[in-house]
Amino acid sequence: MLQALSAALVVPSSLALVLHAYPAERRAHAVALLTAIAALAAGTGPSLGSFLVSADGWRLVLLVNVPVGIAACALARTKLVESGEPGRRMVPDLLMIGLGSRMRTGLLG
Repeated sequence: MLQALSAALVVPSSLALVLHAYPAERRAHAVALLTAIAALAAGTGPSLGSFLVSADGWRLVLLVNVPVGIAACALARTKLVESGEPGRRMVPDLLMIGLGSRMRTGLLG
């Protein structure tokens, strides 16, 4: 469950990092490269996962992500730059986000 939650947080973050890291004239190429890598992962992931399951069981599928995650964290610490804008930072208003989604779906008033 922790790996699934982490993956759900990483995907939108990676697009935001790419959009901020590249100038406007190179942004389309960067997004295309990110999309190609995601497609490659989606295409090879099930085959690699079934190979790992048949080789040593389902636990190996979860264990293989540990060194990948450690390498990604190490690379991120050395290669990524802070992309936050200077100034006052605000915490998202979760109540209003929740109410807004309910209002759009017609669950409130």
